[in-house]
Amino acid sequence: MDNFQVSLGVATQQDCALTVLATVIAAPRTSEFMIDAGSKCFGLDKGAHGNVKIQGHGLVKGFAMAEVKSLSEEVGKIIVNCDSGLKIGDKIEIIPNHSCATANNTSYFIGVRNGAPERILDVDMRGNSTRPFY
Repeated sequence: MDNFQVSLGVATQQDCALTVLATVIAAPRTSEFMIDAGSKCFGLDKGAHGNVKIQGHGLVKGFAMAEVKSLSEEVGKIIVNCDSGLKIGDKIEIIPNHSCATANNTSYFIGVRNGAPERILDVDMRGNSTRPFY
């Protein structure tokens, strides 16, 4: 499950097993925060044929008024329209819009149980391709 299913009401945030853990690396303005995760973590997918229920590039868990507004390859910008209490160094969890793109752009996952890292899970079929034999 990912933010597409959450936006359609067929899943909750708790149903989404894959999230991106990002760190707030800058706060250039009161309502603007930069994170150390960009399009290489999230992809740029905003939904099939412009799903109007999807705002931004992911769903920030625990911050209903936050939007992942824009992404470069390595960095993201989050806009929060309330006093969030976020500060540089904070870790935030973001549910990607399309978890398949996120899974395809990494070589491993960190399995977390009850809030603590438990193990590293290798992604064996990254890209779902094999080298052709000639």
